[in-house]
Amino acid sequence: MADLEQKLQQISQAIINDAKNESAKINNQAEQFKQERLKKAEDEILNELYVKMQHTLAETKEETARKIAKFEFDSRQQLLKIRDETANSVFNAVRQRLLAYSQSDEYKSKLITLAAELAKQHGDVIISLKPQDSGIFEEIKAACKGAEVKITEDKAIKIGGFILTAEQKGVVIDYTLDSRLEGQKTWFYANSGLSIS
Repeated sequence: MADLEQKLQQISQAIINDAKNESAKINNQAEQFKQERLKKAEDEILNELYVKMQHTLAETKEETARKIAKFEFDSRQQLLKIRDETANSVFNAVRQRLLAYSQSDEYKSKLITLAAELAKQHGDVIISLKPQDSGIFEEIKAACKGAEVKITEDKAIKIGGFILTAEQKGVVIDYTLDSRLEGQKTWFYANSGLSIS
């Protein structure tokens, strides 16, 4: 009987040992599974955070780029406005000086001389002047001896000078101060230091 009891004890001990081993094995597997799940969850959270950070960074870059582009556009518009105001101011001042010059005797003398020279070169001509120069129509005709000259008023000429037309030769010569001033705008923008790139 002692043997039986000892055998029962040994079997019991073996079963308990097997149960403990199995329990330890299950506990180890459970711990390993838990660690794997925690690692996986941690990786997923880190990945989500990384994606959110990248998205936020991209949005921030995009917003910053938009703000910079708007600032550059607004600054350029402001510079263009200032440039145009400056150019208009300069050209208005020049226009006023040319208008004052067109009232002078020197202007009238040069106008008569140049019109007479061109009329003699081209023969039958029409000379168009601003209406305010009507006082020198007869002086121009008198200076154009030997040429058939017709003088007309042209309201499009605001500052001074004249347009000579020789219809038979197909020649039109614009000697207006208006067109010369307008022609200087391109040069002015290119050489004044007011160009914007």
